[in-house]
Amino acid sequence: GWSVIFAFAGYGDEWRRCRRLLHQTFRPDSAPKFRPMQIKRAHEMINLINDPHCHFATSVYVFVNY
Repeated sequence: GWSVIFAFAGYGDEWRRCRRLLHQTFRPDSAPKFRPMQIKRAHEMINLINDPHCHFATSVYVFVNY
């Protein structure tokens, strides 16, 4: 239901836990810890684009143009 969405959660222990998690995760000094994951995913995407059996680039082209 709507209670799993932080904005609609009732005030209480669960709300405080979500608020703490948001504050710990979405701060400028937290960004560097996500860098390794971003690099990994970027490499995976590049490998997908370069794979001759995957039509990723064609799909992007079709999506952008239509």
